[in-house]
Amino acid sequence: MARPTSKKPVARRPVNSRRPATRRAKKSSKMYILYFMALAISLTIFIGLSIYTLSEDKKAVANNSNEEKKSKDNGKKEQLKEVSAVSDMVRDNDILSKINLILMDYEVAESSISEVVRDNDEGQDIFIHIALVPSLSKEIRGTLKKILKANEYKTKDISNKLIASDNVNNIEIVFFDSYKELKEVKSNKGEKERPKSVAKVAPKKNVKALVVKDKQKAVKATDGRPTPPTRSEVVVRMAILLDDAGANYEIIERFLMENKYPIAVAVLPYLQYSKEIAYAISSYKKTLFLHLPMQPKSYPTTDPGEGALLVNMPEVIVKELTKRALDSFDVYVDGVNNHMGSAFTENREKMRQALSVVKEYTDLFVDSKTSSGSVAYDECVSQGMRCAMNNHFIDNQDDVNKIIEKLYEAAVYAKKHGEVLVIGHMRSKTLDALEIALPILEDRKIIIVPVEQVIK
Repeated sequence: MARPTSKKPVARRPVNSRRPATRRAKKSSKMYILYFMALAISLTIFIGLSIYTLSEDKKAVANNSNEEKKSKDNGKKEQLKEVSAVSDMVRDNDILSKINLILMDYEVAESSISEVVRDNDEGQDIFIHIALVPSLSKEIRGTLKKILKANEYKTKDISNKLIASDNVNNIEIVFFDSYKELKEVKSNKGEKERPKSVAKVAPKKNVKALVVKDKQKAVKATDGRPTPPTRSEVVVRMAILLDDAGANYEIIERFLMENKYPIAVAVLPYLQYSKEIAYAISSYKKTLFLHLPMQPKSYPTTDPGEGALLVNMPEVIVKELTKRALDSFDVYVDGVNNHMGSAFTENREKMRQALSVVKEYTDLFVDSKTSSGSVAYDECVSQGMRCAMNNHFIDNQDDVNKIIEKLYEAAVYAKKHGEVLVIGHMRSKTLDALEIALPILEDRKIIIVPVEQVIK
């Protein structure tokens, strides 16, 4: 008979024994959901309020900005009205300053200019009288016409006059080739009536008649001329540099055949006879300079010539143009000086760039001093080169007596300082004056020496 088993019955957990815990979990989840919803709503409201506030601030700022802009625009309009009024008031002075700037860049001395300004019913009458070499008068006249037209003046050429008008102001520019006649006009400067224009004096045809062949004739030629300086107690030196060679071969032939003094010649590059003249000067053992064109203050109205160095050029272009000019003669260049350049020579960085190339060919540089603010000489010295500076322009006026007078003034300077460097131009009347004055100066112990001997 089978033995009965003694197994205890298995206790079963009630089916609903876990329900209370599940309910608690569900309640907890609902709380988290409600919490996050409340947080999201709060953030939404906060962000919305922030955006609204920012937009309102932007509107306010924009409104203020518009108001400020309107205020500034109104201020500018008022300022422009004032500037326009001032411009109208000083217009004549402005055009005068521009004309004088052009004359300065062409190396025309103040003593060669006479200006008279008088009021009329509507504006002013401006009279300018200038004594110049005829060839230079033609060039300057063309430049002055450009500046006048640019300032809305109507221009008209009549004989030796340039007349301009803008219906308010009237300008009359008269060109003389005689310093004596300019002096006569300047003596009437204080008269109330309009100065009378003087007819243009025709240049003498036989220029070579003034050339002196010996010392006896030289003394005779000084009759009625400026009084020479007194004899120097010690020997002093004068160096002379003649600019602007390159366009006229005949004047160079005369200079080389008739002038015995060690006068240096500066040749402009790229002119009709530049290469031939440079070769001739070198062949005659004269000192040859490159007359390097540089930007004047009146540029672009005044054209300094082909290959000119400009202030806004990058360094590589400045150096390349300087190199090309030095290579253009195909002969050795003894030195360099600037042609015009009243703007360029005031820029130390640009002068440094140009001189760094010049230094590879020659260490001799002369600052023509076309601007009182020139730093060319100082930069030359800082680069360890041999440097000199122009002390006097001798032929701003195409008048033999006036050029002689300037040479005598330079001699007085030399007596005080021991030496002097003067600059003239390759012109007939300049050569006439040199032929007359230099023997007299040497007789008074003012010796003419090469430029190299007055180098600092």
